[in-house]
Amino acid sequence: MSEPDTTPTFVDLEREGLTLSLPGDRKGRRALLRELMSDRHSRKDALGLLFGSHMTHATTIRCVFEDHTLHLDPRDRTITPAVLEKGHWNRDEFERAMNTLVHAGDLALGGLFLDVGANIGTQTLYALKSFRFGRVRAYEPDPVNADHFRLNMDENPVDFPVVLRACAVGRESGRGRLVRHPTNFGAHRLMTGDDVPANSETHDVDVISLDDDLAAAAIAPEDISLMWIDVEGAEPDVIAGASRIITAGRPLVFEFLDRDRERDDVAEMMATLRSHYSYVVRLQDEGITRSPIDTLTPAAPQGDYLVWREL
Repeated sequence: MSEPDTTPTFVDLEREGLTLSLPGDRKGRRALLRELMSDRHSRKDALGLLFGSHMTHATTIRCVFEDHTLHLDPRDRTITPAVLEKGHWNRDEFERAMNTLVHAGDLALGGLFLDVGANIGTQTLYALKSFRFGRVRAYEPDPVNADHFRLNMDENPVDFPVVLRACAVGRESGRGRLVRHPTNFGAHRLMTGDDVPANSETHDVDVISLDDDLAAAAIAPEDISLMWIDVEGAEPDVIAGASRIITAGRPLVFEFLDRDRERDDVAEMMATLRSHYSYVVRLQDEGITRSPIDTLTPAAPQGDYLVWREL
């Protein structure tokens, strides 16, 4: 009986900067691969490498869930693997926001859901499935994400308007440069020329302030039940351009990241929110514990925050 071949086999994943040495015998290779695939990060990297090399933007992964259908971009290495693993993208945070506002008596039924930085439409779909909103107005500047948003709305039709504005939202209306993240399609960012990384894929996009857009659409602040903002660091500009909504104290959710902690415009944004709102909740926390708005400072832990005004 011949001895098994134990000469190492090398799989060179150059794009990942990784060289993986596999045992030469089949049983050993299978055991190692099973161990690798048992780790969520390894699975995500393997899927990302496969999809990124062999899929195009016209390819989607169609996922049928209990109450909705979602098309995912197979080349995305953050949202797509998270949804495939968990079955949702931060839906638990959305439901905590709903529960908090219902308990506070500050969620007007049948109102408008504003989705700023809508990506492929996950939060819009969760809003539709909550049956608490009567219309949606969403904003997404990236054309590939916008195509997925439209596809997802077509798969989940409703009897009221879902309007998508294919533009970015900012401090004032004009033009901006969208820098596309190569692997995380939820991390595209508006940047200035000095901040744009070398060799980045960029697109010039329309930018509109919410004050201008809602005035043109004859939407009053009182029509808004909830505004959800996830724009990768441009939250201060969105809020600065939404003075009518902020002054009216309409409930809103925004993302705050550690990397933005030292920014002056983030401190100014939080000062503005402290002057117009009463309470804040960090939506990553499983227990819904409201805190006075004065606790919202750049020293707070990163996360998605809901703020609302005491009635």
